[in-house]
Amino acid sequence: MLYLANEIKVLGRCTTRLFISKVEAGFISGLGLPSHYYPYLPVGEIQFRLKKIAEARQQGALKPGLFLIVGSAAHSSTGEAITWFVRQAQRNGLPKGIRIVVGGSHTDQLLPKGEKVEAVELRGTLDQEELERLLIEATAVLIPQFRGFGGVTRLPEMACAAVPVLVSEHPTFAIDAPPNVEIVDNNWQAWWRELEKLSHSPSFIKVTHRDYLAWEQSQRKTLTEVLGDSGLHI
Repeated sequence: MLYLANEIKVLGRCTTRLFISKVEAGFISGLGLPSHYYPYLPVGEIQFRLKKIAEARQQGALKPGLFLIVGSAAHSSTGEAITWFVRQAQRNGLPKGIRIVVGGSHTDQLLPKGEKVEAVELRGTLDQEELERLLIEATAVLIPQFRGFGGVTRLPEMACAAVPVLVSEHPTFAIDAPPNVEIVDNNWQAWWRELEKLSHSPSFIKVTHRDYLAWEQSQRKTLTEVLGDSGLHI
């Protein structure tokens, strides 16, 4: 609470407050500090790499049944959610033919040393080349996330790369969900059903880079609007 109070104090000194999460923009506005939702969109080198992944996926490199979870287990809410998913897979198993790769800082330390989960690979930090190869091959990216603040930037990034996403409802409160998203209830039965459905029908969630561009165009141009209101231009 002390950290939050200090952050609010700093925000109170700002002329303008922009947040990539609708939840945070609403929360800070509710405290009497008018704020704006500023949608995150990949640009520059990141956008270029994601577009290349989308193009490669169109060439048919997909490996049905391969799913990817990416996130830092050192981040409390992210690590908690990934651990929940891995433990559920350990206790209840996965649909036949499913293989899940988990990548990101400290994800190779989610389980005690020597403990494994069938069909789940805890890789730890992935280098860029390996990450891009997995994104080209994966049927979908999985984003279990049940609490926390901020905007999950992986959602628009995966849309830009034309990678389908199965995601908990919580992260979609923060943004306008892009076209690659399928929301999954917060229980293992729901995740099981969606994994099985996608493994048998990889095109269940159809998404292209063109779909992403249409969604991107629909997003609010917050920075331009805010600077325009202040008499400045970009």
